[in-house]
Amino acid sequence: MRISGGWTRANPQKTFAVYSNKRFGVKRFEYDLFKEKPGQEIKSFLIRNSGNDFWWTHFRDAAIQLFFGGKVDIDYQAYQPAILYLNGNYWGIQNLRERSQEDFVLANYATEDVDVIGNWWGGVKTGDRVVWNQLMTELRKSSSQRNYKWINEQIDIDEFINYMILQIYVSNTDFPQNNVSMWRPRTPDGKWRFILKDTDFGLGIWDKNLPTHNALRYNTENNNDERKLFIALLEQDSLSRKFYSRFAIYMGDLLHYRSTSQIIDSIQKIIEPAMQDHLTRWMPEMWWRDMNSWRSEVTKMKNWCNLRNAEVYRHLRETFGLGAAMQLIYVHPITLTDGQAIFINGIRMRESGLNATYFQKETIDLHFEGNSQFNGWRISKSVNGNVTEQIYYQKDLSYKIEEGCSYVRIMLNEIPTGISNPNPMEIQLSVLDNQLHISDLLLPSVISVYDINGKLITKKSSTNNSIIIPVNRNGIFIVQIQNDLQKLTRKILL
Repeated sequence: MRISGGWTRANPQKTFAVYSNKRFGVKRFEYDLFKEKPGQEIKSFLIRNSGNDFWWTHFRDAAIQLFFGGKVDIDYQAYQPAILYLNGNYWGIQNLRERSQEDFVLANYATEDVDVIGNWWGGVKTGDRVVWNQLMTELRKSSSQRNYKWINEQIDIDEFINYMILQIYVSNTDFPQNNVSMWRPRTPDGKWRFILKDTDFGLGIWDKNLPTHNALRYNTENNNDERKLFIALLEQDSLSRKFYSRFAIYMGDLLHYRSTSQIIDSIQKIIEPAMQDHLTRWMPEMWWRDMNSWRSEVTKMKNWCNLRNAEVYRHLRETFGLGAAMQLIYVHPITLTDGQAIFINGIRMRESGLNATYFQKETIDLHFEGNSQFNGWRISKSVNGNVTEQIYYQKDLSYKIEEGCSYVRIMLNEIPTGISNPNPMEIQLSVLDNQLHISDLLLPSVISVYDINGKLITKKSSTNNSIIIPVNRNGIFIVQIQNDLQKLTRKILL
């Protein structure tokens, strides 16, 4: 074992890196150190002093990583609090953590043939920097010269978006110029992924960054090497939309106060019974810290999260020119079974449901994995005070929020009985004896008839699946039929 860390080596309690080595008789640690990641092949791990947070809550980085860790596609360092004795001497509470280099990849992906780069200046931890140099060469080109398609093929885009969302949400300003660890399999199609590490500057440590801090601007304000990849992502419309639309959904779920506070509370509950002994051990260095002040620091983290979301929603609106804010509610169906899942903007919904802020004139992408033959989307909304409900019998749906909408409520329901064909079909239109015969209307519809000059001749509403409309004149006409699921425009001769 050896002392590990940078500036935090100055803390009275040290961080240790612990290694197995066949020279000492143990090639791997044959023990499940981390309950959420059983069965790992562990070559080394950290006994961490909580880094910059040593003097404060002693679990800030662990809580931040667990906001997403194990719930979304992101590489995170598992956490297990422990009490350490050195040669029989009590050494206080320390954090067992995974390391952020090739041993992490072995434990989580069962491969050692990788490139691992530390920070954007290209420090090689294992492998080489040949592919990394190619990426940086492309990123350093002007936006008009970059091959964005090639760049996207080098990065695990979904994981990188999740990684950046969390870094920006917690306002970690010891990043991106520091504490970056990226790795890729050494295969022709190997993509770079990013390992969360050392996020101790997040959640307003030392009152450094208030909940109002615009970390989105901080991560894009300079076009230096450490920011080039994120800036290149945001320069692509499809990926910038994926970023902000996913961010908005996360803040109604995993980054909602009910979720972040639950994570913080759960860790506090585990270590609080041992905290007084820990504080006593590190006196007099911790002369200003007692149990009340420690609890106050934990509460400050929770309060920071409680105030953060409204600010980030504002930053997203200002940065991307989004529409007015509105409420997006998702109600989880109690009938959902194993093998069925609901995704909003690519995020799998949990049983806790969703209560997010979203943006008018933006699109929500809905996806259901399961038996779509018997289920359909039920959407309620309020537009300028008028409440309506729509039923869509589709597996995948892109639903656009209207201007003036104050809320949208989404559910997945069984299709009402009496619907013989739940899948959208083409409206049937025929002409007989100067009458329009319209059928196969799935929802209440509006039928408009115009003459060839665009003048409205007649307009009818139908609440049934068919309607007959007389047109008491001859000529060429344009018929428009529309509901929330179907649309038809056709020229006819009477």
